[in-house]
Parts: sequence; structure tokens; C-alpha cells
Amino acid sequence: MVRTVVAYKVLHLGFSAGVVGLVAGAFGFIPLLVAIPLGRRMDRSGGRWVLAAGAGLLIGGAVLMGTSVRVPGLMVGNAMYGLGHLFTLLGIESEVASLEPSKRTAWFGYLTASHSLCQMIGPLLAGWVFTHAGPNATPAELVLAARNALLASALAVGVALLIERFLAGPPAEARSSSEGEGQWTVGALFRIEGIFKFFWMSMVVTVSLDLLSVYLPVLGEYRGATPATVGMLLALRAGAALTARAFIAPVTRWVGERKLLVLCVAIPLLMCVVLAAIWDTLVIAIAVIIGGFFLGFGQPMAITNLVGLVPRESVGTALSVRLAANRLGVVAVPAGAGAIAGVLGPAVVFLILGGMFGVSLVQMMRAPAPRESVPV
Repeated sequence: MVRTVVAYKVLHLGFSAGVVGLVAGAFGFIPLLVAIPLGRRMDRSGGRWVLAAGAGLLIGGAVLMGTSVRVPGLMVGNAMYGLGHLFTLLGIESEVASLEPSKRTAWFGYLTASHSLCQMIGPLLAGWVFTHAGPNATPAELVLAARNALLASALAVGVALLIERFLAGPPAEARSSSEGEGQWTVGALFRIEGIFKFFWMSMVVTVSLDLLSVYLPVLGEYRGATPATVGMLLALRAGAALTARAFIAPVTRWVGERKLLVLCVAIPLLMCVVLAAIWDTLVIAIAVIIGGFFLGFGQPMAITNLVGLVPRESVGTALSVRLAANRLGVVAVPAGAGAIAGVLGPAVVFLILGGMFGVSLVQMMRAPAPRESVPV
């Protein structure tokens, strides 16, 4: 919800699509710098503490974005929010990666399914926030609605942290420094055959979700769609991804894992072409449902393959490299796409995204078979 609400807030403050991209890009800038050192530290000492730190940053970022009306404040708030997102995500993924291999892939599926559930509910809430303000709401009233939504999200994070602290068991013992001696360097990880394909795939999927959350509202405004309609489309995409992740095992058995790796980038490529070329609500809805369904397989399959390709003592480093690559995409692509969209219109953003999926498609057609299967 937060990313979509911030995009609308920037527009209702009177800024251009290019500024939307600039603010969105701040989400990944600082995380890009700290992701790998954080992952290597977690490989050495564990990372339960990062969940609390991440929640604090999420709360601070949401409050700052809610109260700011100038671009620098919105950018700083979004940077804090992105850093908090990195901390919490890396902490949770590292906990899952420490499980037994027989349980690990299943829990990665549950984790990414929970992301889809939030991405399904969030856009609906964002659409409701602005629709509830009324059809004749002034820009100032819409900005006020965005502020209230962002402050409410900060409160929700605080409640979630209290629940997590209450339900969590005693913290795990810190690992000895000798356990980190077998860590691979980042360069060594990239020399593993086939691993770059999955880093790229993960990055493209992440960027696609970010651009859909940020630029589908811009495209909708450009083509006369209401926030409620855009929220519905984003929710349909997330619901389709949630369904895919719930049925990943039977779909993989039916299609085959190698073919599914190809389909989960080929179909979203076609979705991007439709978004750029057509604006008919029914056609767009069908496109985001089908594209979102296949997008849903991308992230759990990428994470599972990465964890299966690297040695156990460097799993945290590999996950942090994945997140750093994702943040690089989230920084560079929205900012660059926003600059182009300011000149050529928001539809070009989805053509750029389609080109990125095209690169991944070529790579996936050459990708070796994964070492670990999807859970059954």
C-alpha cells in the first residue's frame, strides 16, 4: 500500500511522473550500499536483531513520508522505508534459509505467498483511501488522505513488531567467528555456473512489481482511470501471484521446472506489451491476472535456486547479493524510466520492463536444471 499511496501523493502535490520515479528510486539507494555487508555479518553472527531494527526504520520512513510535502523529505522517508524493508526481508529469509533443506523451499513459498497477500490487499486499501476522500476532493484533501494512510501503516508495523516479539522464542545463540571462515567472496559466488541468471531473474521480478505499483497509477491517471480501478488491477495481479505460489508444486509437476522458468518471464513480457499498447479495463485485467500468475513463480524459484547453488556458510551473503541486485534495479530503473516517461509518457516504462524480461527469457532458456526441487 505504501508505495502506491506515495506515488499518488507525489502526483496530488503537483509533481510530474519524473518526480514519481525519483522518489521511488530513493527506496533502494541506501539498501544497495549496505545489503552485502549486512548479509556477511549475518552469516557470521546471526540476524534476529535486524527484524527490530527494520521495523523501526519502516515506522520512521512511513511517518516522514506521511508528514513531508517536499521532494527531499519524501525521498529521505522512502530511503528509510527501503532500508527497513531490506532489514526485515533479509532477516526473515536468513531464518528460512537456516531450516533443513526439506523444509526450506516450502517456507520460501509461504514467505513469498505472504508478500503476494499483502500486495493484493495493499492496492485495494490505497484505492479506498483516495476514493473515500470523495469524487470532488481537492488535491489538498487527497494529500491529507495519503498522510493519514501512511501514519496508519506506521502504526500497523509497530503492532506487528509487538506481536512478533511476543510470539518469538528465545534468540538463537550467536555463531562463533570460526563459522564464518568458510564464507565465499561475492566474486566467487558469481563464478558459480548459472547463478547470474537467477540474480537477474530475481531483480527483474522485483523491479516489475515496483514499477507496477508506482507506474500503473501514473499510467491510469494519464489514461483517465480512477484510483479504485488501478487498485483493483494491482490487487488482481497480486491475487494471481498468490494463487500461483499456493499451487507451485502441482504446476511444476505438470509443466516441468525448466519450462516453468521460461514461462515465468515470457508471459510477463507479453503483459508489459499489452500494458504499453492498450488501455481497456477488461483487457488489462486479463493481462495482469495471467502475467501476475506467472510472475508469482519467479521469486520463490529464484531464491530456491540461489540457496541450492551456494555453500551453506555463504547463504546469507548470496541472499544479500540478491537483495542488493534487486535494490540496484529499484534505484536505477524507476529513476531512468521516470526520466524517459517525463518525455515520452508512462507507457514507455512498460516497454523498458518488457525488454528486461526479454533478457531474462534468453537466459532462462539456457539455464541449467535447478539443484533443489520445488516442495511437494
